[in-house]
Amino acid sequence: MEYTWLRSLMDRYKDFYALTEDALVYALQSTGTHAKLDQIRTIMSAYYELKVFPDALEALPLLAERYRLAVLSNANPSLLERACAFSGIDNYFEQLLSADALQVYKPTPAVYHMAAEGLELEPAQTGFISANTWDIAGAASAGLPTAWLNRKSGVPEVLGYAPGQIIQSLLQLAA
Repeated sequence: MEYTWLRSLMDRYKDFYALTEDALVYALQSTGTHAKLDQIRTIMSAYYELKVFPDALEALPLLAERYRLAVLSNANPSLLERACAFSGIDNYFEQLLSADALQVYKPTPAVYHMAAEGLELEPAQTGFISANTWDIAGAASAGLPTAWLNRKSGVPEVLGYAPGQIIQSLLQLAA
């Protein structure tokens, strides 16, 4: 995540997959770990096969019955599409929105506005859910109502924007 922030601040965009690979190479180098390019690519390919939390598989059908759902992510479109398809959740979302379209990353306010624009709603008519409190603060500062998915009983970062709701699972939100 640090690389997304640094690149946004430098105004030197690189897509999320490539940026993550750079961060991995740096992490390996900084620990004196030597890896071959094919090993790095194998590690990176795991991004396409991320597993979702079990509560998401139960809650998404319930939420999709009641709400228009979209994903808003820093991930590039091909990564979003493949990861959502792999986990079988792609059919629940009306849109998969990527910060790649703006070539800047969250928590830049314009990225959060993509959700409202993509769904043709005002920011206040949307709801933004994230497990990251920096992401919640970014969305709240952009005028979106928020719910922090606090699965690990964490403490929110002090960024001047508290979550509108705190939930422990997506099933709680569906209820």
